[in-house]
Amino acid sequence: MAALLSATWPLWAAQGGLERVHLAAPAAPGRADPPHTFALPSQPLHQALQQYSRQTRLSVFYETTLVAGKHSRPVQGVYTAPAALAELLADTALAARFTSQRTIVLTAEPAVARMTKKPPEPAALQQFDAVLRARIAHALCARPGLELGAHRMALRVWVDRDGRIGPLQVRVAGRPQLEAGAYAALAGLPVGRLPSGAAEPAVMVVTPETVRRHGGCP
Repeated sequence: MAALLSATWPLWAAQGGLERVHLAAPAAPGRADPPHTFALPSQPLHQALQQYSRQTRLSVFYETTLVAGKHSRPVQGVYTAPAALAELLADTALAARFTSQRTIVLTAEPAVARMTKKPPEPAALQQFDAVLRARIAHALCARPGLELGAHRMALRVWVDRDGRIGPLQVRVAGRPQLEAGAYAALAGLPVGRLPSGAAEPAVMVVTPETVRRHGGCP
């Protein structure tokens, strides 16, 4: 069943330039919140953060010098608040930390920390990838209304410290009304702990061709 999904893990920092955004939250802020539909273009980071804060009603605190001269990535589609922030801050070398349920503080991620992280063991990552794909495929197949295999579906998945799918983005080509159902099927799904050193998110794609090739859902 895992073969229904293809997975792509980001290149490790040794390949050049990968920045990780850590969303540390004692009570998992944002997990209970519904996903938001974002339409944020690439723009000065200060402006993007203001728009993000207005839409999510989260307070984001940072020193103006940290964001000066930096631009956000575009954030388009349905995201949870933490996933949208991770996308928005990608490649800014900034780390986000929840200090309360509704408050986020941005800090500079130390360059030494980024350079000294070790890549994951290939065998461990391959094993985790297989488990992740199998559990996601099983969860999606359990919901016939999602019409798995009838449409192209793309997933971006982050795994929280408890080994569950946390931040998550779902896109269904031509059928955006199915995205909320796919999100509900996968949010909080137990998949096991991410191997030490693995970068996120995992990007997975389900296409009609791959579903047909592997016989579809059982």
